[in-house]
Amino acid sequence: MDALLDPRSGRTYTYDPVRWRGEDGAPLTMTPRTGIGPAQIDTVERSLWRYRGALPGEIAAPVTLGEGCTPLVAARWGQQDVRFKLEWFNPTGSFKDRGTSVMISALSQVGVEAVIEDSSGNGGSSVAGYCAAAGIAARILAPESTSPTKVLQARAYGAEVALVPGDRDATGAQAVREAATTCYASHNWHPLFLQGVKTLAYELWEDLGFSAPDAIVTVAGAGSIVLGCDLGFGELLAAGHIDRLPRLLVAQPERCAPIHAAFQGHTDVDFGPTIAEGTAIRTPIRLPEVVEAIRRSDGDTAAIPEEDIVAATRRLAGIGLYAEPTCASAAAAIDVFAARGAIRPGETTVVVLTGTGLKAAVAMGQVFGVTEDELPLREAGTSVTATAPSAPKRFSDAAHPYSPLRVAGDVVFVSGQLGVADGEIVRGGILAETRQAFANLAATLSTAGLGFPDIVKITVYLASMTDRHAMDEVYLATLPEPLPARTCFAVGELPFGARVELDVIASRAG
Repeated sequence: MDALLDPRSGRTYTYDPVRWRGEDGAPLTMTPRTGIGPAQIDTVERSLWRYRGALPGEIAAPVTLGEGCTPLVAARWGQQDVRFKLEWFNPTGSFKDRGTSVMISALSQVGVEAVIEDSSGNGGSSVAGYCAAAGIAARILAPESTSPTKVLQARAYGAEVALVPGDRDATGAQAVREAATTCYASHNWHPLFLQGVKTLAYELWEDLGFSAPDAIVTVAGAGSIVLGCDLGFGELLAAGHIDRLPRLLVAQPERCAPIHAAFQGHTDVDFGPTIAEGTAIRTPIRLPEVVEAIRRSDGDTAAIPEEDIVAATRRLAGIGLYAEPTCASAAAAIDVFAARGAIRPGETTVVVLTGTGLKAAVAMGQVFGVTEDELPLREAGTSVTATAPSAPKRFSDAAHPYSPLRVAGDVVFVSGQLGVADGEIVRGGILAETRQAFANLAATLSTAGLGFPDIVKITVYLASMTDRHAMDEVYLATLPEPLPARTCFAVGELPFGARVELDVIASRAG
């Protein structure tokens, strides 16, 4: 009989799809299940529900959009022969649909009418899509820096989307607070989500002629693919359908690598902004379980520098695979693991590509040197409006009905500064614009005999909050301590297609 299990204490709970954690706050999983064999696969079903016999809960009417059965493509990566599992072929564009289909199916079966979910993008889009299919109301909490393309997708499905100030962990904390009154359909917490993800293991087993690969390379944020593969291949091993577990080789961005740090025994961990936004989770809910799953498989971890993630994104596109930077981290790790001997010649290595670059247009623009204004749809908003024919397009052509600065006693007010040089917004994206805006600010302050140390308050206007982390890199490298007071927010549009504008209040009082 199916039951919920707290793997840390051993305590079990009666199976209840609405329960998402134990009484002591610990995450839950399902009690071990018996793996199915080839004869139990419903080969007529063209979705992950072909493995229904391996799933708990006896779902009578699955909420399905055809998730699963994604391509497994053989390719050459440097000196290695690998197979890329293209999980962006799932209905909402990422592997999350596997877990979401099973989770929402179970919640729908017991009559749940509304849910909340917290996500940095793909998870929220997935829950929104499957709730739309099930007729369930969805409220999606997302960090304020989430890719607007992913926010737009969730809203298109009819979900309410609330952007939460702060990082990914702050969004998770807000969701837990709201879960006191609303069913929490969390892709990080809910045990049935992992049951859906484990179908990736069954599918790879079937793809490879009912054998396990020797190694699986995947990116990890919360680690659900790691845990899903551990569950699925563990069931197949226990049932005697495979003779060993595949090595789980896990990549994380160097700037946010808590799983790597825990696995390698590192205690001094630094965090920073990363282009692999989908993995920017500092405190994974199931960290001990993820680390143990990697160890059980005789696996390994690697922390990937930003420049290697960018290079891998370009290399993937160069062989026809338009993957978002988050999952390109896995491709970047192939060479690392091969050098360590964790990927070996003559073996079968699967590399999981979790999401499409189409859902990360701004990040892909940064990778390929395309500014936001050059994208087909600017992600700062959900609509495109025409510019009035008479509106000047160049800064140098416009009237400027304001003073560059005004002095009131010891207080100096400086007008907004754009990233303008030679009468035009500089090219090169948010980093180039922010540097130029600060250069213009310094020049204006100097006319009053002031500099950056004299700034007491700064306001930062962004065309999109997805640019905040990149802007902060320049901001922190430019302004001295103590930093001024600051307000930062996104606006619908900035003049001349700018992505950032700065205005400051400075003091002569020292």
